[in-house]
Amino acid sequence: MTLPEVADESPSALATRFQRYFKDKTEVLCQNRSPLPADDTPTVVGAHLDVFEHASPSDVKKIVLASATKSCELDPLPTSIVKQHIDAFSPLLARIINASLATTVFPASMKHIVVVPILKKGGSDANALTNYRPISNITFVAKTTERFVAQQVQHFMEENGIYGIYQSAYRAHHSAETALVRIHNDIAHSIDNRQRVLLVLLDLSAAFDTIDHTILLRRLSGYGLSGVVLAWLTSYLCDRTYVVRVKSGVSESDIITTGVPQGTVLGPLLFNAYIAPLTTLLQKHNIRHHLYADDTQLYITFPPTDHTQVLARMEACVQDAKAWLCDNGLVMNNNKSQAIVIHSSSLRTPTSLTRVNICGQLVETSPVIRDLGFNVDANLTMTSQVANVCRSAYYHLSRIAKIRDSISTTVCKSLIHGLVTSRLDYGNAILYGISDRHMHRLEMVQRSAA
Repeated sequence: MTLPEVADESPSALATRFQRYFKDKTEVLCQNRSPLPADDTPTVVGAHLDVFEHASPSDVKKIVLASATKSCELDPLPTSIVKQHIDAFSPLLARIINASLATTVFPASMKHIVVVPILKKGGSDANALTNYRPISNITFVAKTTERFVAQQVQHFMEENGIYGIYQSAYRAHHSAETALVRIHNDIAHSIDNRQRVLLVLLDLSAAFDTIDHTILLRRLSGYGLSGVVLAWLTSYLCDRTYVVRVKSGVSESDIITTGVPQGTVLGPLLFNAYIAPLTTLLQKHNIRHHLYADDTQLYITFPPTDHTQVLARMEACVQDAKAWLCDNGLVMNNNKSQAIVIHSSSLRTPTSLTRVNICGQLVETSPVIRDLGFNVDANLTMTSQVANVCRSAYYHLSRIAKIRDSISTTVCKSLIHGLVTSRLDYGNAILYGISDRHMHRLEMVQRSAA
């Protein structure tokens, strides 16, 4: 992992600097938090989840064997050993989980987190702390407990329609690719009808870290979570502690007062529940949308000759969305918002829609934007996406070629699949119907990899 390099700075000092940066950033974002708003949580009539089912050794065994073989430095034993002897460990793990659920206490030892700074994007300036996000590492026992709870909470949420139909991420059969396919399909239909589409992407600043626990618990209560379940989740959120690790350096322990930790199992699920009411607000503006974690896609169709009304609707929708986010302790990052006008290349008349007012900031429409890791161009030709995939793939192939004689075939295959074919596979459903020239470029990458 690439990390900032400062002369005479020890790993411990760097870890402390990261901790101070992450904490200061969250505190600044939370300073402008609005007073608690009137609760907009839809009440689930007749649906309640007030007790947890108890875990059996077979339940625990199934969860453990399906989990990734990763260990945290806080673990007393490597995860691989637990998996190898799961028949011996599963009764003990079941007793720990059941004791936690029965007493509605998530133990303090499980709430301690080791935060590791990770670059948000490859190729970013490694010396800028702003380019890092905090990823939480917790014990394997804590993750196993969270997975058992998450199964029941997630099932309740899905069964009672808590999540919006267009809310993806951290849900079965809902991925970044399925979100992209749905958006692309809607836009393609509009283009086939000789319409233009305005697509606006909104970005949130440190969304996972600024969630207000009071609002979250009140929202969960409105969804129908109560009794033992709500009490346990309250214990799960409160009094968490963390340290930041950089190489061999570790910062002092500190307390987490807001947010849900990234890298945990329940954190993303609780984030989805927190932001779910935003879908209702967007629907009131009659604007198509799709949510993926903290990324929001808004798009609206308009005729080639007139965009005045749809632009006003889009800007009003964004303004209301920002107000809702502010009321809920979340901050929209206007500087990272993007906009694009998509249309058929056969439309010869250029559009006069060249900028969108995002809450007082004029955002220029771009010929290409990056949405959920996929390049979208103004004519849906996929030229930019194909070029980006090929450029990245050949870069990694050249680096692998330099060490090919020093690694085994098995290691080489792993590198190829992890760094090259994964890029060819991502979003390939959207590439259906691309030109023969673009297809040939992708096929050449595949042949070079082989």
